Amino acid sequence: MTTNTAGRPAYQGEVAGDLTRQGIGAEVWLGIMLAVATAIGGAFAWLRLDVAYVAVLVWAFVAMAVKHNDNPLVLGASLLAALVLAGLLVLAWWRKR
Repeated sequence: MTTNTAGRPAYQGEVAGDLTRQGIGAEVWLGIMLAVATAIGGAFAWLRLDVAYVAVLVWAFVAMAVKHNDNPLVLGASLLAALVLAGLLVLAWWRKR
């Protein structure tokens, strides 16, 4: 649900058209939603050490980066979010050891 909320509507235009009229571009909205999804995933990584949940988010963010590799903002934001979540998962695991 987190990946669906963060990635799909933001970049595929379901929400982007309405937000563009309000002064928020599709890429900016995607960045906001990636930040929210990363925060939720980070909480699951840090508090619950839920590897499967975080792995799905990392996979989805990498998939967004691969699909939209022609847009540097989407590529960079998606890869950054994936790296942050993977790093938080490793830190959470190390902390629980």
